[in-house]
Amino acid sequence: MSIKDVCKNNCDIFLIGTGDLGSWVVEILSRLPGMEHKKIVVGDYNEESARKRAFSAWSGTSFFGMSPEIKSEKVDLFNIDETGELLRKYNPRVIVNTTSLQSWWVVDELPKDLWAKMETEAGLGPWIPMHLTLTYYLMQAIKKYEIKAHVVNTSFPDLTNPVLGKIGLAPTCGIGNGDLLVPGITRGVAEKLDISPRNITVYMVAQHSHDMQFSILGVPGSPYYVKIMVGDKDVTNQFNTDELIMAGVKDWFSGRQLHPLVASSVARNAWNFLFDTGRIASCVPGPLGEIGGYPARITPNGLTIELPEGITMEEARKINEESQKKDGVERIKEDGTIVFTDQSHQLMKEIMGYDCKTLKITESKERYKELLAKYAELKKKYNISQN
Repeated sequence: MSIKDVCKNNCDIFLIGTGDLGSWVVEILSRLPGMEHKKIVVGDYNEESARKRAFSAWSGTSFFGMSPEIKSEKVDLFNIDETGELLRKYNPRVIVNTTSLQSWWVVDELPKDLWAKMETEAGLGPWIPMHLTLTYYLMQAIKKYEIKAHVVNTSFPDLTNPVLGKIGLAPTCGIGNGDLLVPGITRGVAEKLDISPRNITVYMVAQHSHDMQFSILGVPGSPYYVKIMVGDKDVTNQFNTDELIMAGVKDWFSGRQLHPLVASSVARNAWNFLFDTGRIASCVPGPLGEIGGYPARITPNGLTIELPEGITMEEARKINEESQKKDGVERIKEDGTIVFTDQSHQLMKEIMGYDCKTLKITESKERYKELLAKYAELKKKYNISQN
C-alpha cells in the first residue's frame, strides 16, 4: 500500500459496536460541529448492522448539508490480528469502543426487588466479564499493532480501564456513569441563580456505584466530591448537592431509554479529542487507568486530570477506591486480578449460583460464558422471555 493510499484511508473516528448505545453515539457524533469535514468508520461483527448504521448516520447529516464521510467495516474483536490490521489500515485518531457481551441494562429485566438488591448489594462488579472481555481483546490488538489513537471505552470504564491499566492496556478514558449526575447539578444551580448553564463549571469525583445509589436508594451510600464554580467564584456551599443530583436523576429514563444521555457523554469525549473546546469535562470515568471518575481536560493532544483547588489526587483516589466497594469490588491486584467483596460474592452465589471470588483478566472470556448461562437460567426461573 502506497503512502498516498494510507493517507486516503486515514479516519478520524473508528467506532466499534452498533448496539443500542453505539447506534446513538454515531448518530449524535456525526452531527456535531466540524464533523462534516471528518471521516468516520463504523465497525461491528454484524456487517449488515454496521453498513445500515453508517448509512443512517450519513443520511441524517445530509439533511443538514453536512455529509461527513462514513464507512462501515466488519470487526471481529476476538481476532486480534484481523482487528489490528484493520485499525492499521485506517490509522484512526480516536477509537470508540461501545461493545459489550451483555449490556448493563439487561439485568433490569428481573423483578424490581431482585434487580434493586443485585444492583445495590452485589453491584455491577461481578458482571465485569461482560464488559472487560472484548475491550481486553481490542486493547491487545491496539498494542500489538502499535496503533497511536486515543481510546474512548464505554464498557464499564470505572473498572475495566483500571484493570487493563495494571497490565499496560488502559484505554485513554471512559464515559457516562458519574458524568451523568452532572447535568442535574448544573440545571439546579442555573435555575436558582438565574444564570446560563454555560457559566457553570462542575468538578466531580465519583464512581459508577453513585448512579445506582442515587437512582435506586435516593441517597449516596459512599463518598463523592463536588465543587461548583460560577466564573471564578466557588458557590458549592450555597447548595445541597445530594438534592441537586436527585432532582436530575428523577428525570432520567430507565434502562436503554437512558442511552441518548449516555451517548452524548461518549460523543462529547470523542469530539474533544478532535477539537479543543477549552472546557473541562466534569467527571470522566477511568481516565488513564484510574478507578472511578475525575474532572479532566480532553484535547487532540490527549487527556489530563484536572482537580480543582481543595482536593488532592490521593484524596480523590481514596474516594473512588472506597466507592467501588459498593460496586462489589474489594480491590484490584497489581496483575489486574479483581477481588470481589464478600457480600457481592455471596449474593451472586446465592441468587445465580455464580461462584467467583476473584477474577483474573485471562479468565474473563470463560467467566462471561458461565455468567451468561447462569443469567439465562435465572430468567427462565422468573419466566422472563429470552431476547
